[in-house]
Amino acid sequence: MANRRHLEILNQGVSAWNDWRKEQPHIKPNLSEIFRYNENLTGANLSRANLRKVNLGRANLSGADLSGAVLSDATLEGAILIRADLSDTDLTEADFHYANLSNADLSRAKLLGVNFIGANLVEANLKDAYLSRADLHEAELGNANLIKADLSESNLSDADFHDANLSGAYLSDSNLEGADFAGANLNGANISRANLLCTDFSNTSLIGANFEHATFGMTKVNGADFRKAFLTLEDEDTIGFLGLCFSQGLETARFSKATFLRDYLSKAFEYAHKPYIREELDLPDFLDDAISNISAIRSLYIDQQPPKHLIKAIGVITSELIDYLKKHPRAMYEIKPRQFEELIAEILASYGWQVNLTPATRDGGYDIYAISPVSGNETTSWIIECKKNSPNRKVGIDIVRALYGLRADLKVANALLATTSYFSRDAHAYKASRYDLKLKDYGNILEWINDYRPNPDGKLYIKDNKLIMPND
Repeated sequence: MANRRHLEILNQGVSAWNDWRKEQPHIKPNLSEIFRYNENLTGANLSRANLRKVNLGRANLSGADLSGAVLSDATLEGAILIRADLSDTDLTEADFHYANLSNADLSRAKLLGVNFIGANLVEANLKDAYLSRADLHEAELGNANLIKADLSESNLSDADFHDANLSGAYLSDSNLEGADFAGANLNGANISRANLLCTDFSNTSLIGANFEHATFGMTKVNGADFRKAFLTLEDEDTIGFLGLCFSQGLETARFSKATFLRDYLSKAFEYAHKPYIREELDLPDFLDDAISNISAIRSLYIDQQPPKHLIKAIGVITSELIDYLKKHPRAMYEIKPRQFEELIAEILASYGWQVNLTPATRDGGYDIYAISPVSGNETTSWIIECKKNSPNRKVGIDIVRALYGLRADLKVANALLATTSYFSRDAHAYKASRYDLKLKDYGNILEWINDYRPNPDGKLYIKDNKLIMPND
């Protein structure tokens, strides 16, 4: 409870109160549990005061000195604290929702579990402040100083941090969904395990930031600087691995490693082609939503609306058919285009490739996505287009150039074009200087067919969306 004498002096007005504080600088006022609703305490000297559980809702404390004071469990709903000094103050579990703390000094303040919902903290100084488990939903922190502030496990959803300085800040395990960090400085910040769904990092400096196991999704990263940042590429036990891939503006972000984006998209493509992925089990609608927004995959479809099931299982093509083609190579012109695609897929699978066919109704510029072994545990990715042409209809440079350009757009390592006919001279000239482009014509396909070695019983079957030989 408040000290009666201290309360009497405060009731005489701010001027009398401040004069008394000057005369008695050693006293730590006890004003705990008082109710001063909507009172004018502008410029009041409340430094080092005990204000536990006070109710100062809608009070005007502009320019007040609350440094070193204790306001744990206090209620300051809608209070005005413009340019107030709350440095080194204990505000544990205090309620500041919709309060105005613009330009206030909260440096080194203890703000554990504080309620800042909808609060105005524009240009406030929160350097080294402890805000763990705080609620800053829809709070305004534009141009605020949050250097080395601890915001771990906090709710920052829909908060506005534009142009704020959060260098070295700790935001691990926080919810940043819908938050605006456009133009902010998060250099060296720890953002591990944070929820970054729909977060805006446009033109944000994230140099050296730690994003380990953070969940991206529809995140805006246009012009963001990720140099020296730690972004995991591993998909094991990581919900939302696909999220970064369909972030908006990823192609304009800057990374320390020149090949980061290419490597990430390659892994994301491979991951999306797996028969079973964790996202489908834990978040049934996530994969469909992810695939519909992955820019690299969306670009495959003219109408920008990819089907829910992007990848279908390889159709069964029997070894008897391949044996027949060995003996009657001209029969290759009699099979349907889809059968030709399945033929190429089966031949590549026999070489140990992981092969997936795109839907027959719409291939978007390539028919097969494949992962081939290189050496040891290393693999490389491919997009493969199959052209089932008549013998005299050569594949020209335009088709070859288009496939190679698509490879670059999709950040896939290699492209392969297989045809039942031949390639024009210009097409061969175009391929000559491109090691990551392969052309296979009628003669090469026959060599593949002749080299094909089926299992003794000649049967193939599908398991987990992959072509399996009986010996496997």
